[in-house]
Amino acid sequence: MSLSLEGYPQPGLDDIRSALQRIIGQPVIAVPYVHYRQRVLEAQWAVWARLQDVPGKVVTAEEVGETRTPLITGPDVTLPPEMLTTLLATLSKYMERDSLAYDVAQVLADSARVDAAVLQETIRRACFPRAGAEVDDLADELSVSPVGLGYLGRLIGAPFVRATGEVAIQRRAGSAPARGISGGCVVCGAHPTLAILDGQVGRRTLCCSLCGFGMPASRRTCPFCGNCDENQLTVLGKTDDVPWWVEYCSVCGGYVKTTDRRRFRGGDAGCAVVQDIITLHLDLRAQEAGYTRSQPYVALT
Repeated sequence: MSLSLEGYPQPGLDDIRSALQRIIGQPVIAVPYVHYRQRVLEAQWAVWARLQDVPGKVVTAEEVGETRTPLITGPDVTLPPEMLTTLLATLSKYMERDSLAYDVAQVLADSARVDAAVLQETIRRACFPRAGAEVDDLADELSVSPVGLGYLGRLIGAPFVRATGEVAIQRRAGSAPARGISGGCVVCGAHPTLAILDGQVGRRTLCCSLCGFGMPASRRTCPFCGNCDENQLTVLGKTDDVPWWVEYCSVCGGYVKTTDRRRFRGGDAGCAVVQDIITLHLDLRAQEAGYTRSQPYVALT
């Protein structure tokens, strides 16, 4: 199963593997990081594949009304404890032992052995902060970093959110709402972190950082706060010889990394997760300039 919104392509795992291999050796590419992201993706896709085998038992989505946006919220996503703990253990093996994420993973695993609901609650809070309490409160209870806990919760939750989003779209005859909530994905409500330009006029597609679906958007509007004052929408790092740059908003301080797909001959530019890795240096530049990345890209595509 592979769905898309507005014709935006959704590559398969083999396509992503091939694209990742092709970027190794390019400037500013850290090979260990590429290998880490590939292993994480393979673990996420393995869970997603299991969800396809038992869609009626594991993946559930409530009937979606014509006006409901986003299509899914926290209660719609079923999170089987056994699948969660297995994915957590797998991801932990790929993390550096002295990293923040690894430390959080160990605490979360210990807590989940006592009460499986802790892991489920972490994922719901990390993936759907609008639905209830923030992940910060839970991080205080566990005495871990809220940033690390949020990242890990989204990393584990991504395949479940993706699968549930596909079910919800199918129930709407393959279509999603034309507009999302302010600053959020029409499918799951998460923020975009990447934008792709393609077509003769450079149509802009925002890539959700959690479910991975793409949605069309105006090039003259901030995807986070809706600001459309071009004097407060700025570009960083754009030159004639590179196909990617940062677009940031002076009103809310948010930014997205943009890739101009028209400048590529191959298909790598359409693969959002690969673009996120290639443009990691742009995150550093934007954050050094004082701008904030809304959420890390943890989607499967």
